[in-house]
Amino acid sequence: MIGDIVGSYQIQRVLGEGGMGIVYVAEHPLLRKKAVVKFLHAELSANAEMVERFFNEALAATRIRHSGIVDIFDFGRHANGAAFILMEHLEGESLGARLQRGALDPAMAIIIGRQIASALGAAHAQGIVHRDLKPDNVYLVTDREAPGGVRIKVLDFGIAKLASQAAGAVKTRTNAMMGTPHYMAPEQCKSAAHVDERADIYALGCILFEMVTGVIPFKAESLAQLIGAHMFEPPPRPRMLQPSISPDLEATILSALAKDPAHRPQTMEALSTQLATCSERGSVLPPPDSLSPSSVAPATASPRTTLAVSSGQIMSPPQSTRGRWMAVAIAILVVAASVAVLLSRDERSPTVASTPNDAAIRADGRESSTAAASPDAPMPTDTDAPPVPANVTLRILSKPSGASVIRELDAVEVGTTPFAFTRPASVGTTTFIVRLAKHHDERVVLSVDHDNEESVVFRPIGRAPKKVPPTPSSSSAPGADGMLVPK
Repeated sequence: MIGDIVGSYQIQRVLGEGGMGIVYVAEHPLLRKKAVVKFLHAELSANAEMVERFFNEALAATRIRHSGIVDIFDFGRHANGAAFILMEHLEGESLGARLQRGALDPAMAIIIGRQIASALGAAHAQGIVHRDLKPDNVYLVTDREAPGGVRIKVLDFGIAKLASQAAGAVKTRTNAMMGTPHYMAPEQCKSAAHVDERADIYALGCILFEMVTGVIPFKAESLAQLIGAHMFEPPPRPRMLQPSISPDLEATILSALAKDPAHRPQTMEALSTQLATCSERGSVLPPPDSLSPSSVAPATASPRTTLAVSSGQIMSPPQSTRGRWMAVAIAILVVAASVAVLLSRDERSPTVASTPNDAAIRADGRESSTAAASPDAPMPTDTDAPPVPANVTLRILSKPSGASVIRELDAVEVGTTPFAFTRPASVGTTTFIVRLAKHHDERVVLSVDHDNEESVVFRPIGRAPKKVPPTPSSSSAPGADGMLVPK
């Protein structure tokens, strides 16, 4: 394909190759503008359903029109019959590649998480659910004007479901599973037929978890056990893996990972608002050695696997006592039993579908750690998850109103006064700058352990100070008429 013309672009070199296709870098001969061309393999290009899914990526991205979504230039079939998509060329690296080097600073994780939420919120507003959101489908592009110096691009809407049938919606079989298992919502593990935008919220919760801890919430020895973990096991508490994470950030992540979609933030906007009010740091917890061994997982990432289906290994427990080995054995039996019950129903065993990535295409296998269950514990359920703190409502008012409310942590504007938001309660404070043209900025610090309201009265810039009457001195004395006269 090197040298071939696709659209108005000439193919220059291979960027990556995967099981479904191959990706090239191309360039416009006159404009010298680069682009990326994704081709389906010939045998898949002959499959009408696969081509429909492939072109669905172009249809979805074109409809959204958001700065955080990769731009599509063209799509169709090449002269040799291969289906292709022509899209913008991105300079940077995937979030997956970045996470191979370890966890992110919580402040940067919040910035990236909010940008992803903004892009996916725009997709959801168009009736489009991504359904395969993962770090390899989020690209990090350097942008000095963006908060944190990074702007994200969400890639690969190849298995997205469009609400509008006229837009070329993909019809999924009732029991078909589509997505990447390590980031798949419980309801998506069961069936792809009735997945909505809250599945993307769960996937973003998994990504947030990985960004701040360096590991994914769940791992298992097999696909069936991984599905069982997503459906039945509570995730580890992020602060057990990274004690410096703030309690409100932990609560926000756990709320996005709720098993029941109704218990998650219901929109990406709601999740973004919660993230905007989270503290970047929290009080340091005791070291892991002083915590219960059954509730602590290691804070280091394991090597990624290269299997066709993502898989990992159950965490090996400390070898200090025989009881801990017994705990792990029973935990495995519990998960196996729950998966056996799930698979014994009149549903076919799920299969995993994947799509090629725009960057270097590689396996998505990631490993993390889960907590070992105690020997006499019942089968994990959603009610066994750590309780999420009650919500609190915080308000900022101003005179005059209409002032910008800016999060001090990253200088991101989150609204205007009168401004109100609801977030999980926690210990600590959150700080904002309230700004109004031709007035001095006001700094507002709100406690986040109870409902709180702060009212700001602005001071115009350039107002003359109030005149202070002179203070009587020892050289003056009051006269008969009350006036000061020299002694």
